[in-house]
Amino acid sequence: MSNLIKNYAIRFFNEAIKSDIEQQLAAGILCNKKLVSMPCCNINRNYCRGNICSSLHAEANALLTHYGKNLQFDPKKNQWYLKSCKYKKYKES
Repeated sequence: MSNLIKNYAIRFFNEAIKSDIEQQLAAGILCNKKLVSMPCCNINRNYCRGNICSSLHAEANALLTHYGKNLQFDPKKNQWYLKSCKYKKYKES
């Protein structure tokens, strides 16, 4: 097992077990092998940004949590984009 996986495996495991969905998964954002976001698990959600959805994947939850309202959807282009590059930096504990 690589050191990168060893460094974050317990953190992601502890986050994944918080999920109330059968498939307990966690995700986070890494930049240059450093965790720059809080780990997030997949969650049940009925409504997300004006759309009805059954659940939110861990990786989507991590992106939405980290970038917040700066992550926008363009319905004309049918794609997501960052409105600005300003976001709250996560400090590892």
